[in-house]
Amino acid sequence: MQEMEARHRQDREADQERHQRDFERSRKEMQYRFARLEELVSEGIRCGDIKPTSSPTPHYDMGYS
Repeated sequence: MQEMEARHRQDREADQERHQRDFERSRKEMQYRFARLEELVSEGIRCGDIKPTSSPTPHYDMGYS
């Protein structure tokens, strides 16, 4: 019984760590995208100048991958 509880606790801790890493990665990616968007805007590029890519996923090519 204690073995099972310990395993569940370890699984929960691993899930929390994974969630934290995913959150940090997403946050950094959004910070990068926002900074890049600010660069483009400061260069005078308007939304109409950003063309959708031919990619099947609905994202826009703003000069980075």
